[in-house]
Amino acid sequence: MGKVVFNSKIKRFIEKNREVLDFALERMGKDGVNLTRMRIPYKEGDLYDAVEWVKLEVLNHIIRIEKEYAGYQEFGRRKDGSKVVINYSTPNTGSNFLRGAGEILKRDALNYLKQAAQSVYNRL
Repeated sequence: MGKVVFNSKIKRFIEKNREVLDFALERMGKDGVNLTRMRIPYKEGDLYDAVEWVKLEVLNHIIRIEKEYAGYQEFGRRKDGSKVVINYSTPNTGSNFLRGAGEILKRDALNYLKQAAQSVYNRL
């Protein structure tokens, strides 16, 4: 009688899926920076230049703005509510520039995953 041999490729499958997710998050992070910059109240300057995407580790990506006044510009008011921004200096921009980018990325997340899967699995 012949011997049945089972070769499991589950570990390779798991690695590829992690690679797909990481690739999708990387693309989303880079696009998120561009989307945020399009809606930032000032088209040049410190706040615009401070938007950055950072890969902390595999499957751990963030978009950050390290400026003291970034929260004030994002929410359109101070934390205590004492000062509210009425008019932003650049047309078609305003508060919630980072949140707006996040909403767009969330809406398109499935497309990012599909594209990443095609890219990663076509390299096999």
